[in-house]
Amino acid sequence: MYKKSSFVSQSTGNLEKILDDLKKEDGAEKDDWDMARNFWPDAARAATLGVPIVIGGSCKMMQQFIISILLGRKSTVLLASVSTAGIWTEWVDDMIRAMAGQCGVLCGQSFGAGNFMLVGTYLQICLVCMTCIYPPLATLRLLTGEILLFLGVPPVVAEPAGVYARWSALAMIFELWYFALWGYYTCQGIVAPDMIISLIFIVIASTLIWFGVYYMGMGVYGVALAMSLKRILRTSSFAGYTYALGLHEKTWHGWNFKEVFVKERWMKFLGLCIPAMMGAVAENAHWSINAVFAARLGPTKSAAFDLMITMFLIVYTSVWGMCQGFGMLMARHLGQGTPNKAKGIVKVGAILVYASLSFLACALYFFNAQYALIVSKDPGVRQQLWDIRGISAVCILLCGGNFLIAEVLVKQGRAMIVFAFTPTFNWFVGLPISYFLSPTYGLQGILAGSLTAYGLTHAVCGYYVMNTDWDEVSKKARHNAEVANDGPIKPQPNES
Repeated sequence: MYKKSSFVSQSTGNLEKILDDLKKEDGAEKDDWDMARNFWPDAARAATLGVPIVIGGSCKMMQQFIISILLGRKSTVLLASVSTAGIWTEWVDDMIRAMAGQCGVLCGQSFGAGNFMLVGTYLQICLVCMTCIYPPLATLRLLTGEILLFLGVPPVVAEPAGVYARWSALAMIFELWYFALWGYYTCQGIVAPDMIISLIFIVIASTLIWFGVYYMGMGVYGVALAMSLKRILRTSSFAGYTYALGLHEKTWHGWNFKEVFVKERWMKFLGLCIPAMMGAVAENAHWSINAVFAARLGPTKSAAFDLMITMFLIVYTSVWGMCQGFGMLMARHLGQGTPNKAKGIVKVGAILVYASLSFLACALYFFNAQYALIVSKDPGVRQQLWDIRGISAVCILLCGGNFLIAEVLVKQGRAMIVFAFTPTFNWFVGLPISYFLSPTYGLQGILAGSLTAYGLTHAVCGYYVMNTDWDEVSKKARHNAEVANDGPIKPQPNES
Protein backbone atom coordinates (compact mmCIF):
# COMPACT_ATOMS: atom_id res chain seq x y z
CA MET A 1 0.00 0.00 0.00
CA TYR A 2 1.29 3.46 -0.90
CA LYS A 3 2.10 5.97 1.79
CA LYS A 4 -0.38 8.81 2.16
CA SER A 5 0.78 12.25 1.10
CA SER A 6 1.34 14.60 4.04
CA PHE A 7 -1.48 16.90 2.92
CA VAL A 8 -4.07 14.13 2.66
CA SER A 9 -2.87 12.55 5.89
CA GLN A 10 -3.24 15.85 7.71
CA SER A 11 -6.71 16.39 6.24
CA THR A 12 -8.03 12.96 7.14
CA GLY A 13 -6.25 13.12 10.49
CA ASN A 14 -8.03 16.37 11.31
CA LEU A 15 -11.35 14.75 10.51
CA GLU A 16 -10.66 11.72 12.68
CA LYS A 17 -9.71 14.06 15.54
CA ILE A 18 -12.97 15.97 15.08
CA LEU A 19 -15.04 12.79 15.10
CA ASP A 20 -13.16 11.39 18.10
CA ASP A 21 -13.67 14.63 20.02
CA LEU A 22 -17.35 14.61 19.18
CA LYS A 23 -17.72 10.99 20.26
CA LYS A 24 -16.02 11.68 23.59
CA GLU A 25 -18.18 14.75 24.17
CA ASP A 26 -21.35 12.88 23.32
CA GLY A 27 -20.48 10.11 25.75
CA ALA A 28 -19.36 12.41 28.57
CA GLU A 29 -21.99 15.15 28.36
CA LYS A 30 -25.69 15.47 28.09
CA ASP A 31 -27.07 16.18 24.66
CA ASP A 32 -27.14 19.95 25.04
CA TRP A 33 -26.01 22.87 22.90
CA ASP A 34 -25.40 26.53 23.72
CA MET A 35 -24.85 29.32 21.20
CA ALA A 36 -22.21 31.15 23.24
CA ARG A 37 -20.25 28.02 24.07
CA ASN A 38 -20.58 26.01 20.84
CA PHE A 39 -20.84 28.53 17.99
CA TRP A 40 -17.16 28.98 17.21
CA PRO A 41 -16.08 25.36 17.86
CA ASP A 42 -18.87 24.10 15.58
CA ALA A 43 -18.00 26.71 12.95
CA ALA A 44 -14.36 25.61 13.05
CA ARG A 45 -15.32 21.94 12.71
CA ALA A 46 -17.58 22.66 9.78
CA ALA A 47 -14.88 24.79 8.13
CA THR A 48 -12.34 21.97 8.45
CA LEU A 49 -14.68 19.79 6.40
CA GLY A 50 -16.39 22.44 4.29
CA VAL A 51 -13.47 24.54 3.01
CA PRO A 52 -11.91 21.70 0.95
CA ILE A 53 -15.39 20.96 -0.42
CA VAL A 54 -15.82 24.64 -1.33
CA ILE A 55 -12.44 24.66 -3.08
CA GLY A 56 -13.13 21.41 -4.90
CA GLY A 57 -16.62 22.47 -5.96
CA SER A 58 -15.43 25.92 -7.02
CA CYS A 59 -12.69 24.31 -9.10
CA LYS A 60 -15.28 22.19 -10.89
CA MET A 61 -17.32 25.27 -11.67
CA MET A 62 -14.19 27.16 -12.66
CA GLN A 63 -13.57 24.41 -15.20
CA GLN A 64 -17.02 25.01 -16.66
CA PHE A 65 -16.53 28.76 -16.43
CA ILE A 66 -13.27 28.64 -18.40
CA ILE A 67 -14.79 26.25 -20.94
CA SER A 68 -17.71 28.64 -21.45
CA ILE A 69 -15.27 31.52 -21.96
CA LEU A 70 -13.20 29.52 -24.46
CA LEU A 71 -16.30 28.52 -26.40
CA GLY A 72 -17.88 31.98 -26.20
CA ARG A 73 -14.76 33.73 -27.45
CA LYS A 74 -14.53 31.24 -30.32
CA SER A 75 -18.19 31.42 -31.35
CA THR A 76 -21.39 32.57 -29.66
CA VAL A 77 -23.32 29.90 -31.60
CA LEU A 78 -20.90 27.19 -30.40
CA LEU A 79 -21.40 28.20 -26.77
CA ALA A 80 -25.18 28.40 -27.21
CA SER A 81 -25.25 24.95 -28.87
CA VAL A 82 -23.28 23.19 -26.12
CA SER A 83 -25.27 24.83 -23.33
CA THR A 84 -28.62 24.23 -25.07
CA ALA A 85 -27.85 20.50 -25.45
CA GLY A 86 -28.37 20.19 -21.70
CA ILE A 87 -32.04 21.12 -22.13
CA TRP A 88 -32.71 17.50 -23.12
CA THR A 89 -29.72 15.55 -21.79
CA GLU A 90 -29.09 16.80 -18.28
CA TRP A 91 -32.35 15.57 -16.77
CA VAL A 92 -31.10 11.98 -17.17
CA ASP A 93 -27.76 12.83 -15.60
CA ASP A 94 -29.42 14.68 -12.73
CA MET A 95 -31.51 11.62 -11.93
CA ILE A 96 -28.36 9.60 -11.37
CA ARG A 97 -26.71 12.41 -9.42
CA ALA A 98 -29.75 12.48 -7.14
CA MET A 99 -29.33 8.76 -6.60
CA ALA A 100 -25.69 9.28 -5.63
CA GLY A 101 -26.78 12.02 -3.22
CA GLN A 102 -29.15 9.72 -1.38
CA CYS A 103 -26.39 7.13 -1.20
CA GLY A 104 -24.36 9.77 0.61
CA VAL A 105 -27.19 10.31 3.10
CA LEU A 106 -27.31 6.64 4.07
CA CYS A 107 -23.51 6.36 4.10
CA GLY A 108 -23.26 9.41 6.36
CA GLN A 109 -25.84 8.15 8.85
CA SER A 110 -24.15 4.75 8.95
CA PHE A 111 -20.73 6.30 9.44
CA GLY A 112 -22.01 8.48 12.27
CA ALA A 113 -23.57 5.46 13.97
CA GLY A 114 -20.31 3.52 13.70
CA ASN A 115 -21.58 0.87 11.26
CA PHE A 116 -18.62 1.19 8.90
CA MET A 117 -19.27 -1.94 6.86
CA LEU A 118 -22.69 -0.59 5.88
CA VAL A 119 -21.07 2.55 4.45
CA GLY A 120 -19.28 0.50 1.79
CA THR A 121 -22.37 -1.65 1.23
CA TYR A 122 -24.51 1.36 0.34
CA LEU A 123 -21.86 2.54 -2.13
CA GLN A 124 -22.00 -0.86 -3.81
CA ILE A 125 -25.80 -0.71 -3.95
CA CYS A 126 -25.60 2.72 -5.57
CA LEU A 127 -23.01 1.67 -8.16
CA VAL A 128 -25.01 -1.44 -9.12
CA CYS A 129 -28.24 0.50 -9.45
CA MET A 130 -26.93 3.43 -11.48
CA THR A 131 -24.91 1.18 -13.80
CA CYS A 132 -28.00 -0.89 -14.62
CA ILE A 133 -30.38 1.97 -15.35
CA TYR A 134 -28.07 4.42 -17.09
CA PRO A 135 -27.53 2.68 -20.48
CA PRO A 136 -31.19 2.74 -21.59
CA LEU A 137 -31.58 6.29 -20.35
CA ALA A 138 -28.40 7.42 -22.08
CA THR A 139 -29.77 6.34 -25.46
CA LEU A 140 -32.27 9.19 -25.17
CA ARG A 141 -29.37 11.53 -25.98
CA LEU A 142 -29.68 10.40 -29.60
CA LEU A 143 -32.92 12.39 -29.85
CA THR A 144 -31.48 15.68 -28.60
CA GLY A 145 -31.41 17.55 -31.91
CA GLU A 146 -34.94 16.53 -32.89
CA ILE A 147 -36.35 17.39 -29.47
CA LEU A 148 -34.76 20.85 -29.50
CA LEU A 149 -36.14 21.56 -32.97
CA PHE A 150 -39.59 20.48 -31.77
CA LEU A 151 -39.29 22.88 -28.81
CA GLY A 152 -38.64 25.76 -31.17
CA VAL A 153 -34.86 26.14 -30.84
CA PRO A 154 -33.40 27.56 -34.09
CA PRO A 155 -31.70 24.93 -36.31
CA VAL A 156 -28.39 26.82 -36.18
CA VAL A 157 -28.29 25.95 -32.44
CA ALA A 158 -30.29 22.70 -32.28
CA GLU A 159 -28.35 20.71 -34.90
CA PRO A 160 -24.85 21.12 -33.39
CA ALA A 161 -26.38 20.57 -29.94
CA GLY A 162 -27.60 17.18 -31.14
CA VAL A 163 -24.12 16.31 -32.42
CA TYR A 164 -22.55 17.25 -29.10
CA ALA A 165 -25.06 15.15 -27.12
CA ARG A 166 -24.50 12.03 -29.26
CA TRP A 167 -20.71 12.18 -29.21
CA SER A 168 -20.49 12.78 -25.45
CA ALA A 169 -23.08 10.19 -24.37
CA LEU A 170 -20.97 7.13 -23.58
CA ALA A 171 -18.46 8.80 -21.26
CA MET A 172 -21.11 10.39 -19.06
CA ILE A 173 -21.33 7.25 -16.92
CA PHE A 174 -17.81 7.99 -15.67
CA GLU A 175 -19.03 11.35 -14.38
CA LEU A 176 -21.85 9.64 -12.50
CA TRP A 177 -19.51 7.08 -10.94
CA TYR A 178 -17.41 10.01 -9.81
CA PHE A 179 -20.37 11.52 -7.94
CA ALA A 180 -21.05 8.20 -6.21
CA LEU A 181 -17.43 7.89 -5.08
CA TRP A 182 -17.39 11.53 -4.01
CA GLY A 183 -20.46 11.07 -1.81
CA TYR A 184 -18.97 7.92 -0.29
CA TYR A 185 -15.69 9.58 0.66
CA THR A 186 -17.21 12.91 1.68
CA CYS A 187 -19.55 11.33 4.23
CA GLN A 188 -16.41 10.03 5.94
CA GLY A 189 -14.84 13.48 5.86
CA ILE A 190 -12.26 12.49 3.24
CA VAL A 191 -12.41 15.70 1.23
CA ALA A 192 -8.83 16.54 0.25
CA PRO A 193 -8.45 14.14 -2.74
CA ASP A 194 -11.41 15.64 -4.61
CA MET A 195 -10.00 19.12 -4.02
CA ILE A 196 -6.61 18.11 -5.39
CA ILE A 197 -8.05 16.36 -8.45
CA SER A 198 -10.37 19.30 -9.17
CA LEU A 199 -7.51 21.80 -9.00
CA ILE A 200 -5.42 19.77 -11.43
CA PHE A 201 -8.28 19.30 -13.88
CA ILE A 202 -8.83 23.02 -14.30
CA VAL A 203 -5.68 22.95 -16.42
CA ILE A 204 -6.38 19.57 -18.02
CA ALA A 205 -9.97 20.37 -19.04
CA SER A 206 -9.04 23.79 -20.43
CA THR A 207 -6.14 22.30 -22.39
CA LEU A 208 -8.33 19.57 -23.88
CA ILE A 209 -10.96 22.11 -25.01
CA TRP A 210 -8.30 24.40 -26.47
CA PHE A 211 -6.72 21.49 -28.33
CA GLY A 212 -10.01 20.21 -29.77
CA VAL A 213 -11.60 23.57 -30.65
CA TYR A 214 -8.75 25.96 -31.36
CA TYR A 215 -5.78 23.81 -32.39
CA MET A 216 -7.62 21.01 -34.22
CA GLY A 217 -10.52 23.21 -35.33
CA MET A 218 -13.04 20.40 -34.76
CA GLY A 219 -15.83 22.64 -33.52
CA VAL A 220 -18.61 20.88 -31.62
CA TYR A 221 -16.98 17.48 -32.25
CA GLY A 222 -13.85 18.72 -30.52
CA VAL A 223 -15.86 19.86 -27.51
CA ALA A 224 -17.61 16.49 -27.19
CA LEU A 225 -14.42 14.46 -27.46
CA ALA A 226 -12.55 16.73 -25.05
CA MET A 227 -15.31 16.54 -22.43
CA SER A 228 -15.53 12.76 -22.77
CA LEU A 229 -11.79 12.31 -22.29
CA LYS A 230 -11.84 14.66 -19.30
CA ARG A 231 -14.58 12.63 -17.58
CA ILE A 232 -12.77 9.33 -18.10
CA LEU A 233 -9.45 10.71 -16.85
CA ARG A 234 -10.95 12.47 -13.84
CA THR A 235 -12.89 9.48 -12.54
CA SER A 236 -9.96 7.12 -13.11
CA SER A 237 -7.60 9.51 -11.34
CA PHE A 238 -9.92 9.98 -8.35
CA ALA A 239 -10.60 6.26 -7.91
CA GLY A 240 -6.96 5.29 -8.38
CA TYR A 241 -5.58 8.03 -6.12
CA THR A 242 -7.89 7.31 -3.19
CA TYR A 243 -7.37 3.56 -3.54
CA ALA A 244 -3.59 3.91 -3.65
CA LEU A 245 -3.69 5.96 -0.45
CA GLY A 246 -5.80 3.32 1.27
CA LEU A 247 -8.59 5.76 2.13
CA HIS A 248 -11.20 3.08 1.50
CA GLU A 249 -9.87 0.55 4.00
CA LYS A 250 -12.06 1.52 6.97
CA THR A 251 -15.36 1.07 5.14
CA TRP A 252 -14.72 -0.93 1.94
CA HIS A 253 -13.83 -4.61 2.25
CA GLY A 254 -14.42 -5.69 -1.33
CA TRP A 255 -17.58 -6.56 -3.21
CA ASN A 256 -20.01 -8.60 -1.12
CA PHE A 257 -23.18 -9.33 -3.06
CA LYS A 258 -24.68 -11.16 -0.11
CA GLU A 259 -24.69 -7.85 1.79
CA VAL A 260 -25.65 -5.82 -1.28
CA PHE A 261 -28.79 -7.75 -2.23
CA VAL A 262 -30.66 -7.34 1.04
CA LYS A 263 -34.26 -6.35 0.42
CA GLU A 264 -34.60 -4.01 3.42
CA ARG A 265 -31.52 -2.03 2.37
CA TRP A 266 -32.77 -1.66 -1.19
CA MET A 267 -36.16 -0.51 0.10
CA LYS A 268 -34.48 2.19 2.20
CA PHE A 269 -32.24 3.20 -0.67
CA LEU A 270 -34.98 3.31 -3.30
CA GLY A 271 -37.38 4.93 -0.83
CA LEU A 272 -35.02 7.91 -0.73
CA CYS A 273 -33.89 7.73 -4.36
CA ILE A 274 -37.22 7.61 -6.18
CA PRO A 275 -38.60 10.93 -4.87
CA ALA A 276 -35.15 12.49 -5.18
CA MET A 277 -34.80 11.36 -8.80
CA MET A 278 -38.29 12.52 -9.71
CA GLY A 279 -37.64 15.85 -8.04
CA ALA A 280 -34.31 16.19 -9.85
CA VAL A 281 -36.01 15.60 -13.21
CA ALA A 282 -38.63 18.23 -12.46
CA GLU A 283 -35.98 20.67 -11.21
CA ASN A 284 -33.80 20.14 -14.26
CA ALA A 285 -36.78 20.45 -16.56
CA HIS A 286 -37.56 23.79 -14.94
CA TRP A 287 -34.13 25.22 -15.77
CA SER A 288 -34.11 23.52 -19.17
CA ILE A 289 -37.41 25.11 -20.12
CA ASN A 290 -36.09 28.47 -18.95
CA ALA A 291 -33.10 27.84 -21.21
CA VAL A 292 -35.56 27.19 -24.06
CA PHE A 293 -37.23 30.52 -23.31
CA ALA A 294 -33.80 32.15 -23.53
CA ALA A 295 -32.87 30.24 -26.70
CA ARG A 296 -36.07 31.38 -28.39
CA LEU A 297 -34.92 34.95 -27.79
CA GLY A 298 -31.86 34.32 -29.99
CA PRO A 299 -28.21 33.25 -29.61
CA THR A 300 -27.15 36.49 -27.88
CA LYS A 301 -29.62 36.21 -25.01
CA SER A 302 -29.13 32.44 -24.82
CA ALA A 303 -25.38 32.91 -24.42
CA ALA A 304 -25.88 35.65 -21.81
CA PHE A 305 -28.28 33.41 -19.89
CA ASP A 306 -25.74 30.58 -19.89
CA LEU A 307 -22.94 32.85 -18.67
CA MET A 308 -25.07 34.23 -15.84
CA ILE A 309 -26.19 30.75 -14.81
CA THR A 310 -22.53 29.71 -14.81
CA MET A 311 -21.79 32.56 -12.39
CA PHE A 312 -24.78 31.50 -10.26
CA LEU A 313 -23.37 27.98 -10.10
CA ILE A 314 -19.92 29.19 -9.08
CA VAL A 315 -21.44 31.17 -6.21
CA TYR A 316 -23.85 28.41 -5.23
CA THR A 317 -21.07 25.83 -5.30
CA SER A 318 -19.19 27.83 -2.68
CA VAL A 319 -22.30 28.09 -0.53
CA TRP A 320 -23.13 24.42 -1.13
CA GLY A 321 -19.68 23.42 0.07
CA MET A 322 -20.30 25.27 3.34
CA CYS A 323 -23.66 23.53 3.67
CA GLN A 324 -21.99 20.15 3.13
CA GLY A 325 -19.70 20.76 6.09
CA PHE A 326 -22.60 21.60 8.39
CA GLY A 327 -24.74 18.81 6.92
CA MET A 328 -22.05 16.20 7.53
CA LEU A 329 -21.78 17.14 11.20
CA MET A 330 -25.56 17.26 11.56
CA ALA A 331 -25.93 13.77 10.05
CA ARG A 332 -23.16 12.53 12.29
CA HIS A 333 -24.94 13.82 15.40
CA LEU A 334 -28.25 12.32 14.25
CA GLY A 335 -26.62 8.93 13.67
CA GLN A 336 -24.96 9.14 17.07
CA GLY A 337 -28.21 9.95 18.85
CA THR A 338 -27.51 13.59 19.86
CA PRO A 339 -30.34 15.56 18.20
CA ASN A 340 -29.88 18.80 20.16
CA LYS A 341 -26.33 19.11 18.92
CA ALA A 342 -27.57 18.40 15.40
CA LYS A 343 -30.04 21.26 15.76
CA GLY A 344 -27.31 23.55 17.05
CA ILE A 345 -25.01 22.93 14.10
CA VAL A 346 -27.85 23.93 11.76
CA LYS A 347 -28.20 27.26 13.59
CA VAL A 348 -24.52 27.96 13.11
CA GLY A 349 -24.82 27.09 9.43
CA ALA A 350 -27.78 29.41 8.90
CA ILE A 351 -25.93 32.42 10.34
CA LEU A 352 -22.78 31.89 8.27
CA VAL A 353 -24.49 30.89 5.02
CA TYR A 354 -26.84 33.85 4.89
CA ALA A 355 -24.03 36.25 5.78
CA SER A 356 -21.97 34.84 2.90
CA LEU A 357 -24.87 35.08 0.47
CA SER A 358 -25.42 38.74 1.31
CA PHE A 359 -21.77 39.52 0.60
CA LEU A 360 -21.73 37.57 -2.69
CA ALA A 361 -24.96 39.19 -3.91
CA CYS A 362 -23.47 42.63 -3.39
CA ALA A 363 -20.26 41.60 -5.17
CA LEU A 364 -22.18 40.29 -8.18
CA TYR A 365 -24.14 43.55 -8.47
CA PHE A 366 -21.22 45.96 -8.16
CA PHE A 367 -18.73 44.00 -10.31
CA ASN A 368 -21.12 42.91 -13.04
CA ALA A 369 -19.52 45.13 -15.69
CA GLN A 370 -16.08 43.63 -15.10
CA TYR A 371 -17.52 40.12 -15.34
CA ALA A 372 -19.21 40.92 -18.66
CA LEU A 373 -15.94 42.26 -20.14
CA ILE A 374 -14.09 39.06 -19.20
CA VAL A 375 -16.55 36.45 -20.43
CA SER A 376 -17.54 37.75 -23.86
CA LYS A 377 -16.38 39.90 -26.76
CA ASP A 378 -19.96 40.29 -28.02
CA PRO A 379 -21.33 43.77 -27.10
CA GLY A 380 -24.87 42.39 -27.14
CA VAL A 381 -24.04 39.67 -24.61
CA ARG A 382 -22.29 42.21 -22.38
CA GLN A 383 -25.34 44.48 -22.43
CA GLN A 384 -27.67 41.64 -21.53
CA LEU A 385 -25.51 40.72 -18.53
CA TRP A 386 -25.54 44.36 -17.40
CA ASP A 387 -29.32 44.61 -17.75
CA ILE A 388 -30.00 41.66 -15.43
CA ARG A 389 -27.47 42.57 -12.72
CA GLY A 390 -30.11 43.71 -10.20
CA ILE A 391 -32.46 40.75 -10.36
CA SER A 392 -29.48 38.38 -10.55
CA ALA A 393 -28.17 39.71 -7.23
CA VAL A 394 -31.57 39.19 -5.60
CA CYS A 395 -31.66 35.63 -7.00
CA ILE A 396 -28.28 34.93 -5.40
CA LEU A 397 -29.54 36.06 -2.01
CA LEU A 398 -32.99 34.44 -1.94
CA CYS A 399 -32.34 31.30 -3.96
CA GLY A 400 -29.04 30.48 -2.28
CA GLY A 401 -30.68 29.89 1.08
CA ASN A 402 -32.46 26.91 -0.43
CA PHE A 403 -29.16 25.04 -0.54
CA LEU A 404 -28.83 24.99 3.24
CA ILE A 405 -32.51 24.19 3.75
CA ALA A 406 -32.41 21.37 1.19
CA GLU A 407 -29.18 19.98 2.62
CA VAL A 408 -30.69 19.83 6.11
CA LEU A 409 -33.90 18.14 4.97
CA VAL A 410 -32.14 15.65 2.70
CA LYS A 411 -29.59 14.61 5.31
CA GLN A 412 -32.44 14.24 7.79
CA GLY A 413 -33.89 11.68 5.39
CA ARG A 414 -36.81 13.97 4.47
CA ALA A 415 -35.97 14.50 0.82
CA MET A 416 -39.66 14.10 -0.08
CA ILE A 417 -40.39 17.56 1.31
CA VAL A 418 -37.76 19.20 -0.89
CA PHE A 419 -38.71 17.30 -4.02
CA ALA A 420 -42.43 17.84 -3.51
CA PHE A 421 -42.55 21.60 -3.02
CA THR A 422 -39.61 22.69 -5.21
CA PRO A 423 -40.98 21.26 -8.49
CA THR A 424 -44.52 22.35 -7.61
CA PHE A 425 -43.57 26.00 -7.20
CA ASN A 426 -41.20 25.90 -10.16
CA TRP A 427 -43.69 24.37 -12.56
CA PHE A 428 -46.96 25.96 -11.52
CA VAL A 429 -45.69 29.38 -10.42
CA GLY A 430 -42.22 30.08 -11.81
CA LEU A 431 -42.54 28.75 -15.36
CA PRO A 432 -45.86 30.47 -16.16
CA ILE A 433 -44.41 33.77 -14.99
CA SER A 434 -41.26 33.24 -17.07
CA TYR A 435 -43.30 32.20 -20.12
CA PHE A 436 -45.56 35.25 -20.12
CA LEU A 437 -42.92 37.80 -19.17
CA SER A 438 -39.98 36.64 -21.32
CA PRO A 439 -41.34 37.90 -24.70
CA THR A 440 -41.67 41.41 -23.25
CA TYR A 441 -38.97 41.64 -20.60
CA GLY A 442 -36.46 39.12 -21.96
CA LEU A 443 -34.06 37.56 -19.48
CA GLN A 444 -35.44 39.71 -16.65
CA GLY A 445 -38.81 38.05 -17.14
CA ILE A 446 -37.28 34.57 -17.03
CA LEU A 447 -35.41 35.31 -13.80
CA ALA A 448 -38.50 36.91 -12.26
CA GLY A 449 -40.33 33.60 -12.53
CA SER A 450 -37.46 31.67 -10.98
CA LEU A 451 -37.11 34.21 -8.21
CA THR A 452 -40.79 33.94 -7.30
CA ALA A 453 -40.72 30.12 -7.27
CA TYR A 454 -37.59 29.86 -5.15
CA GLY A 455 -38.83 32.49 -2.74
CA LEU A 456 -41.94 30.38 -2.08
CA THR A 457 -39.86 27.20 -1.78
CA HIS A 458 -37.56 28.94 0.68
CA ALA A 459 -40.48 29.94 2.88
CA VAL A 460 -42.29 26.57 2.90
CA CYS A 461 -39.27 24.27 3.24
CA GLY A 462 -37.79 26.63 5.82
CA TYR A 463 -40.95 26.18 7.86
CA TYR A 464 -40.40 22.41 7.92
CA VAL A 465 -36.79 22.83 9.03
CA MET A 466 -37.76 25.18 11.85
CA ASN A 467 -40.43 22.76 13.07
CA THR A 468 -38.32 19.60 12.88
CA ASP A 469 -38.90 16.91 15.51
CA TRP A 470 -35.20 16.33 16.08
CA ASP A 471 -35.64 13.39 18.44
CA GLU A 472 -37.74 11.51 15.89
CA VAL A 473 -35.38 12.33 13.03
CA SER A 474 -32.44 11.02 15.07
CA LYS A 475 -34.25 7.75 15.79
CA LYS A 476 -34.95 7.29 12.08
CA ALA A 477 -31.30 7.95 11.20
CA ARG A 478 -30.15 5.28 13.65
CA HIS A 479 -32.73 2.86 12.24
CA ASN A 480 -31.32 3.46 8.74
CA ALA A 481 -27.85 2.74 10.13
CA GLU A 482 -29.11 -0.55 11.60
CA VAL A 483 -28.17 0.30 15.20
CA ALA A 484 -30.28 0.40 18.35
CA ASN A 485 -32.10 3.58 19.41
CA ASP A 486 -30.65 3.61 22.92
CA GLY A 487 -29.37 7.14 23.24
CA PRO A 488 -25.94 8.62 22.45
CA ILE A 489 -23.15 6.26 21.46
CA LYS A 490 -20.71 5.87 24.34
CA PRO A 491 -16.96 6.09 23.69
CA GLN A 492 -15.09 2.83 23.67
CA PRO A 493 -12.33 2.30 26.25
CA ASN A 494 -9.58 2.70 23.66
CA GLU A 495 -11.00 6.05 22.54
CA SER A 496 -10.75 7.82 25.87
